[in-house]
Amino acid sequence: MSTYGESLDQFNRTTTTRRIFDEDETLATEISKTNMYVALSTDGESPEHFTDHINDDENLVTGPSRNALKEFRLSKTLKDIFSNMKAIDFTPIVSKSDGAYITPQESNKTINFESDEKLRSFINTIIEKEFPPKNPSPSARDVINIGNFRENGALYGPGTWVEIEGPDMKWRLDMITRSVKQAPDDWDWNDPNNEDKEPRWVYYYHAGSDRRFREEDVRSSEEGLKRVFGNRPWIWQQWAMLKLEEKLRFQEGHQHDCMEMDVQKYGADLWDNWLEHPSNLEFKKVFNDDRVGNFGRSELLNHIQKPFHLIDRLKEDKDEWNFDDDANISVFTYTSMLGAGAMTPMVVLLIQLAIPIIFFCEALSELRCTSTDAGDHLYARLMSLIIFVLYTVTVFPDSITRFYDVEGAGDSVYSRLLSLRRQLWDQGDDTITQMIGYKTDIVMSAGYESMLSMFNVFLILNTVDALEILLNALAFVFVAKIDEEIVNSSWWDPQNRW
Repeated sequence: MSTYGESLDQFNRTTTTRRIFDEDETLATEISKTNMYVALSTDGESPEHFTDHINDDENLVTGPSRNALKEFRLSKTLKDIFSNMKAIDFTPIVSKSDGAYITPQESNKTINFESDEKLRSFINTIIEKEFPPKNPSPSARDVINIGNFRENGALYGPGTWVEIEGPDMKWRLDMITRSVKQAPDDWDWNDPNNEDKEPRWVYYYHAGSDRRFREEDVRSSEEGLKRVFGNRPWIWQQWAMLKLEEKLRFQEGHQHDCMEMDVQKYGADLWDNWLEHPSNLEFKKVFNDDRVGNFGRSELLNHIQKPFHLIDRLKEDKDEWNFDDDANISVFTYTSMLGAGAMTPMVVLLIQLAIPIIFFCEALSELRCTSTDAGDHLYARLMSLIIFVLYTVTVFPDSITRFYDVEGAGDSVYSRLLSLRRQLWDQGDDTITQMIGYKTDIVMSAGYESMLSMFNVFLILNTVDALEILLNALAFVFVAKIDEEIVNSSWWDPQNRW
């Protein structure tokens, strides 16, 4: 009868191995804990070195009888389970009824199906944790995030319910399925000075099919925080925003100018003064409770300070809010946001409406005066075909992108601005000038260019001169971009501060 050590040596020599993720792989970050069952059949006492190899006595659950199949339930991360192993094989070790081990060659003939099923079940478990079923329902306890910070540095781990800011600038409740750490972009692994040093990791979070959310786009849920701290912090937030609105100015050179004032510091100072006020001792006691922990206090501050943080991001974040790189912002966008300077947008609107009307009237008069068949002009037909192909590969995709931007689904500055503007419209806090500018901006962005393209197709089909077809197409492109080209001119807000 073979001993356990001899059978295990033979098993390790003959089975096929698989590589394990390295320490720096993203799976080595805190992944959701997975329950695995390792089956072991022995003809004597369980070897001590096998227990030491597992290195987790707390989670070891032995079977009731000797010489029987024993299960070890491991509740550890994949990294910890295989920390001392160079390879892994999913083929289970089995024994015959007399206690003798089946060789891997023999077992391949008898248990391939069982092995494949276990491997498939293991993979399905990982996939289900990474992409959970649609619309999972959290409990009241699931949305509460308090306590201490995680040892690995990530704010949130798999299974944590949080609010995530989408492209439409709205916060929605979702569950984190994975946290991924990455070195900063300016970290040089080849720099000798960085040897034996660990970078300040940047963490990204996955929520099902939505990937790589930054930490500033994730926060603890309002519902969970209110269950711990009550409604007072949100009442304070409304009061603080009113104080900021009263103090903030659009006046270049003023100490409280929107581009100069440190809005986040102003909000933090208001919070500290409110927290230390003698009439607020009851809330301060809850805020400093040990059960809340540093993490719970940090999450509350992160949540209620988000509006102040957003204002500073608009000024300073040149990646997410780079106004220079977005050509879709028009004079109507300015009127929609500021509610002032309506004279120039009105003139531009009249020009953009008058030019197509004049074209249309002239085209109708020419159609009445001529009966020439456009099909007899080869060059005109070729030029028409070229313009149609151009519209197919440019105007049609651009129109779809514009609709995404207008509805707040696009990843652009213009789309995010319209999303914020829509929230103001829903609240009914805008002026008449702002409302007119907002609706005009939507119509001119989403429908005007498409309307011009369709009108140009009508002209092309009734034009017999190739040069005239080309000039008309170029003219309509110019007319469609007038409201946006003015914004890019040197005399209109050259520093994009407004």
